[in-house]
Amino acid sequence: MFTSACHRSTDPSDQGEPSETTNLPSKQGNPTENRPSKTNGDGPSMEGVAQLRAVTVRQEQGILADEIRLGDQAGNWQTEAFHNAIKQRLKSLAKLIESGKWEQSAEDLFADDFVCSDMRPAEDRLAQVFGDPHFKVLRPTAELTKVSPAVSSRGFADAFRQLVRPIDSSRCEIHFKVFKVALEDGRGSSEMYVDTDGVGSDGGVQQNMVWLCNWELAEQDVWKLSAIRTTHFEEVHYRSPRRTLFSDCTESVLSANDCFKPHLLRGIDHWRLQFEERFGIDSVSLTGLAIGDVNGDGLDDFYFCEVGGLPNRLFVQQLDGTATDISVEAGVDWLDRSHGPCFRTWTTTVIRTCWLQLARLY
Repeated sequence: MFTSACHRSTDPSDQGEPSETTNLPSKQGNPTENRPSKTNGDGPSMEGVAQLRAVTVRQEQGILADEIRLGDQAGNWQTEAFHNAIKQRLKSLAKLIESGKWEQSAEDLFADDFVCSDMRPAEDRLAQVFGDPHFKVLRPTAELTKVSPAVSSRGFADAFRQLVRPIDSSRCEIHFKVFKVALEDGRGSSEMYVDTDGVGSDGGVQQNMVWLCNWELAEQDVWKLSAIRTTHFEEVHYRSPRRTLFSDCTESVLSANDCFKPHLLRGIDHWRLQFEERFGIDSVSLTGLAIGDVNGDGLDDFYFCEVGGLPNRLFVQQLDGTATDISVEAGVDWLDRSHGPCFRTWTTTVIRTCWLQLARLY
């Protein structure tokens, strides 16, 4: 915590007494030596306020924010800088795709000699590996190796148009997750998970891929795609009346409980302001949840742990699909910081027990 004190004039003739000073941490976290600060009349030291503001801003940004973001271009951070740069390029590509403008506005993302493999195999090279009334999973019958030369973004547009053929392109989402990068002689490469998601003729469609990409450094910190090769492909079709796989039913299941609004709907940032740290409240606390049948009715119930100071909750499922909080009645609304709950049933005596690990605070 940093505090700023008001300073009197540093001129002894004005007040006839020593001036107050402020100790601010140095860059290494040690206090600076005491010294008089310049003031503006009888108000706060402008120098002290400026120093305090600079320290506060640096704290908010993070001590290593600049170093990690920019990296040591001459040292070991080159791949980090490359990764951050291509992430921004991929974000731009994703925005163009989701806006439907990728065919006209993506030229500056691709090198002039860009080449691209087939992103989606032809229909006769796709085989169904799983199917039921709700899902159909397709995978290639042969390796995706075809690479066709292209001129700038034209080749990408052709390949991507073929990729999203089963999807309504006006409602297509795409996500990238880079998991490997490499640099050599001014060229870069990356491997990434790619998924597209959208609506097809009979329901939802999701495509899961791995792309191996090559990059060229066109100018300072501006990388352009020079090649894309798809090394893995899978296409999942799912049938649903609403054309969605999942629906959020949190409110319909839990809202009848008194704890729903005052407890469950509030995030950890709210509760951190209500309890002392010694109770065990922690913004990155890893609590847990256990699912089991606690009353023998054949329905799944669940128990979840909370941070210290908030009661753990046990919910019992009802026949209509709602869940009722019985934490108080069952005597398991503990306020201790806890995690890792586990249900166990002994079938010989039909005794159901819940184990709970309590975190010890030091």
